[in-house]
Amino acid sequence: MRPLMLTAVGILLVGCGPRAPVANINGLAYQEQAAIRSVRIYSETQLAGVDYSVLGVVDGFSCASPTWVLGHDARVVEQLKYHAWTLGANGLAHIQYSTGASESDCEEAVAASGDAIHVSDSN
Repeated sequence: MRPLMLTAVGILLVGCGPRAPVANINGLAYQEQAAIRSVRIYSETQLAGVDYSVLGVVDGFSCASPTWVLGHDARVVEQLKYHAWTLGANGLAHIQYSTGASESDCEEAVAASGDAIHVSDSN
């Protein structure tokens, strides 16, 4: 399953310019921004023994640009958190990254894919 997702992410890197489906998180209400940014990233070790369910796979994309203040690695994580939040997740796990050149106006494209998860409150 993961190799298929990474292939799809690689194909989508070509469209990482202005046509990419990127959420404008800064345009959302403050409470929504805070909720999105509170989505926690879990490592395999942190998930050991934790009761959680996978809600779906989410993807994020970003392009490097010398005019952006926030690095594109942080922007792609923010996109992952946004898409996880829209599924009702409170966490992300199994994140995989890929980088590469793009045919658009990106200097370098970054793509990420991971599982949107809901961790039980009892953990």
